[in-house]
Amino acid sequence: MLTLLIGLLAGLSYSFGISSICRGKYQPSIYSRVVWLLIAVNCFIGVLALNNSPGTLILTGISVIGSLVMLISALKYSVHIFGVTEIICTILLVISILLWILLDSPLINVILGLTAHFIGGIPSIMRAIKKADSENILFWFFFAVASILALFQADKTHVDKFIFSLYHVIFDGGMTLIVARQYLKYIKIRFSKDV
Repeated sequence: MLTLLIGLLAGLSYSFGISSICRGKYQPSIYSRVVWLLIAVNCFIGVLALNNSPGTLILTGISVIGSLVMLISALKYSVHIFGVTEIICTILLVISILLWILLDSPLINVILGLTAHFIGGIPSIMRAIKKADSENILFWFFFAVASILALFQADKTHVDKFIFSLYHVIFDGGMTLIVARQYLKYIKIRFSKDV
């Protein structure tokens, strides 16, 4: 039951991201979406090899499917920019794959994949800090909640069993808090009117 809830929340997250692209509220670079899809596939394979919990597997699986649909949406509605972030993420992805082949270490693969994800997310973090309403809070919120549930379900005796979920609790939870700042002004306005 918990695994299904994790899948539902992760799917909801991506539905809001896809909706934002289709409504023109979010215009990611197509190249970024390609890199993020490859990072998602890379992490899914690593998590699968590490025999993670069903919740973590469904979380990474939805991440792959959601990233693919977001890429397809981006083909029509987004921009074509290949910048420094995409170059760094691509290099990390290639290093991750090479290290996996040479060392047969899925944990190193997942860690490098999450590092690439974080670097790829820096423009989103900076954009949200400058303009909180540039991001869809529900996209970040639902994935953060799904990650919390996956972390709860995961075996916490070995870092390789919970690192993916923990990273997304921190990253997506942090993005949720950054984006939530836009609602503080409405609370202040409402409070001042009531007083």
